[in-house]
Amino acid sequence: MKVLIAYLSVLLVFGFSYTVSAQDSSAKAREIIDKMTAIYATAPSYESSGNVGIIKDLDALSGMTFVDALSLNSIELSESISYRFIYSRPDKLRFNWKDSNSSSSRTSVVWSDGKNVYTWRSGLAEEDIFIWSKESSLKWAIEEETRGTSDVSRLLYNALSGSKEYFSFNRMEDVSVVREDSIDGAVCYVVRGSISGHPWVLWIDKQSYYLRRYRFLVATGSFDESVRTGKMQLTIGETNHRDINIGRHIPKSEFKFVPDLRKGDLDISKMKTEKATAPPPF
Repeated sequence: MKVLIAYLSVLLVFGFSYTVSAQDSSAKAREIIDKMTAIYATAPSYESSGNVGIIKDLDALSGMTFVDALSLNSIELSESISYRFIYSRPDKLRFNWKDSNSSSSRTSVVWSDGKNVYTWRSGLAEEDIFIWSKESSLKWAIEEETRGTSDVSRLLYNALSGSKEYFSFNRMEDVSVVREDSIDGAVCYVVRGSISGHPWVLWIDKQSYYLRRYRFLVATGSFDESVRTGKMQLTIGETNHRDINIGRHIPKSEFKFVPDLRKGDLDISKMKTEKATAPPPF
């Protein structure tokens, strides 16, 4: 009987310790995310460059859950998007990106000089015909004209504007600190959680609280196919932020861009734009 009581006591102590440890991890993760989002939401300026890619061989992770796979130390990527993002409060922004899978070698751009918002990107019908257009709002341009970039500009803009929309890091739930990793010499907290029910993993600089990497699930295949089969094919995406600078004075010239129009390109930037709002989340 004494042995049984001692055994049960050990189990109770172990269970209590595990619960406290899990609670501590969650509290620590929430503190880390809150510090990161506070820095971004109050930053006078922000700039970074980086890349977005998807995992090269998903079959190599056979047998793992997506949640565990997202937390791996490293995965081999097929790079698809390279980008540069600069922002100056309250509404100056420039986002350049290039898709390595595109037949065009030209760079697409969304920019705002604080008064007007423009986009320069390929048309839908012809890959190497670019269109210069004036947009109704910066929010609309980011959410609608940068599709295909895994929403890197939208996530950064939401963080910098302090947005609490469904697609924002400060909406993360069920958070925990997984471990610490080093990225480009910077030690980072690896924080796991979910946004709107979808798993995410963030690498947050332990010293500066800058966001240096995040992983997420990417839907593949067509929408029609997912409706027909009732299944959504998924893979793993990763975004890396490098050359991060917060608070630097950014010259106004950085937010002015004049496209190099070629034969076949369209300039509709002088046309009157209708007031538009971004569609609701789905």
